[in-house]
Amino acid sequence: MRYMSSMTVLSAITWLVATSVRGDPFEDDTAGQIAGPAVAAGATEAPKDPFVAGLEKLGGKSVGKGGRGSWSPDGTRIALGKAPFNAGIQVYQVSSGKTIDLVPKGKDPSWSPKDGRWIAYTREVSIDNQTTEEIWLVEAAGGPPRKLAEGVFSTWSADGTTVYFYSRESKQIKAVRADRPNAPPAVVWNVPLDRLPFHWYPAVSPDGRYVAYQGLGRLEVIDLKTFQVIPRCSLEGWRGLLAGWSPDGKRLGFGGFGGEDKGLWVLDVTTGEAKRVLDGWCTLPSWSNDGSKLAFDFRSRIRGYEVWMIDTRALGPLAALVTAKKPAGQQADVPQHPDRQKLQGAWEVVSCRLDGKLLDKAPLSRFTFEGTKVTVAEGSQAVQTEYTLDATKQPKQIVLSSLLGRTGSTVRGVYSVEADTLVICFDPRPGKPAPGELETKPGDGRLLTTLKRVEKKP
Repeated sequence: MRYMSSMTVLSAITWLVATSVRGDPFEDDTAGQIAGPAVAAGATEAPKDPFVAGLEKLGGKSVGKGGRGSWSPDGTRIALGKAPFNAGIQVYQVSSGKTIDLVPKGKDPSWSPKDGRWIAYTREVSIDNQTTEEIWLVEAAGGPPRKLAEGVFSTWSADGTTVYFYSRESKQIKAVRADRPNAPPAVVWNVPLDRLPFHWYPAVSPDGRYVAYQGLGRLEVIDLKTFQVIPRCSLEGWRGLLAGWSPDGKRLGFGGFGGEDKGLWVLDVTTGEAKRVLDGWCTLPSWSNDGSKLAFDFRSRIRGYEVWMIDTRALGPLAALVTAKKPAGQQADVPQHPDRQKLQGAWEVVSCRLDGKLLDKAPLSRFTFEGTKVTVAEGSQAVQTEYTLDATKQPKQIVLSSLLGRTGSTVRGVYSVEADTLVICFDPRPGKPAPGELETKPGDGRLLTTLKRVEKKP
């Protein structure tokens, strides 16, 4: 058996999706459910943006028109500023795609970590004078908002008690206690005069120690304990910088201003390693608390401003911050995992169903599990990938890290293994969520595969 460098298995999976009733293997089946640029029946088709196809192939999805998405601590909701700017704060439900309007005026929301009780945001008092902008606070569950201070671009401390922001009038970065009504802001940093033009949207780290900003042609990070400026990477030719810190403060994601196709970058603050993880009009990222998902602005000259979300594992190890620690009660996925032991060895495909229909000829022929890897075969050709299991879910879940042989081709499925029978159900399009059942129905794009254990020869 030979291993492929350019994916015959990929062609098989692409074929099985293309022959389904869904047609396009990367079609977004939930586009009509979200408050994004979906086109209603009979409406004029949305303008095409060349970068959208790349985002969708990585599993990215538009959340809605607007800017600066911010995750709830449990990762189930995203707060965003409605378009046009200052048109209000909206909350998007990830599972249902539904949206709820929270306040009628505001922009640039920032969700408090830890308990997730509050959402800080900016209100424009006058569109002609941005030094008069204000930081406001509203409960995520709804209620009357209250003013915190005069300033812009709020971020939170890791414990969810303090809001950092920038005062364009006094040229200072300040901090105010959100848990103490009427508490006066405290000065964190007096911005030096030689850097004033560049501190339009400075980003304070969750521990309050660092500030990232656009310096003279480069991204700089200042240590607020020592006031040492650490140059990190060149920004020559950039009009501006919109950045966001990871929850652990070890990564900084950033992009340019609206209309700049600089792409989305991730910087390892300690080592200085920086890498572009997305192309196009992507900027202003926000990680979920567990590091598994990323929200970001897609500020297209063609489609307008939108907020998108994506699985960080589709962007490579520099962006993926998924913690190794398992939730309480979850069974660790190690080679000694009982189901991993049951899976070891070779399994022959005996039937395949796609979109609820039985395929006359199965596009995949064999799965062979060895330790933490699985080899998926199509006749004499095969591709090998890492896999993980989660036996706490119902049905149990399996994740194939790169089934199509490339970064960003993670496939999630569900499985059942009993004696010599293995059943796996997955959507072969990378980035799609795991199915909720071991079943395929017309139009769902899922592949249901039944396998029998291959007996070892004596």
